[in-house]
Amino acid sequence: MMNKDWFMDYAEHAIRVIDIVTRWYELRGWITKNGRHILIGDDEGGGSSGGAGGKAAKKIDNSEKSDIIKLKDIEVGKSVGAKAKNYDILDPATGEYFNFAEGTKIQNSEVFAGKGCKKPLDRVVAEGLAKQIGGKAENWQHAKGHGIIDYYGEERPAEVHWFQEKSVGKHKFKIKRWED
Repeated sequence: MMNKDWFMDYAEHAIRVIDIVTRWYELRGWITKNGRHILIGDDEGGGSSGGAGGKAAKKIDNSEKSDIIKLKDIEVGKSVGAKAKNYDILDPATGEYFNFAEGTKIQNSEVFAGKGCKKPLDRVVAEGLAKQIGGKAENWQHAKGHGIIDYYGEERPAEVHWFQEKSVGKHKFKIKRWED
């Protein structure tokens, strides 16, 4: 008699491989859109036209630094593959990690320190991020936004902070404060 569990084992293995490959691209600053891998911040067409495309952030005007750089909302998917793309968010009060609720967006996102802003990112922090994660220290940014956190099956709104660098993506998410 043939073991029917082999198919489930194979399917679980395939899902793990897809999750690993997706995570590999994400860690290197890429996203998967319609089956294609796109560098975060590039147009969907890969060209340099000024279209809306798949921009992760508005263009930075380096001629005059601003206080805050507004970002587009960041969508958190609902599929099994999207779970691999969800971010681990530290709650410093408890030391526990949570994720964004599936199908939500990180809204009102903005960069408030680092590249392109008047307020610089602390040199020690930027150099530590570059050494630990990658990218160039001068390109790191500190950003914040508002999202819905999956808190033990309940949805709770929170202000979330993170660091980002174009070539390595977003890292070190932290709950700054719960908003309920």
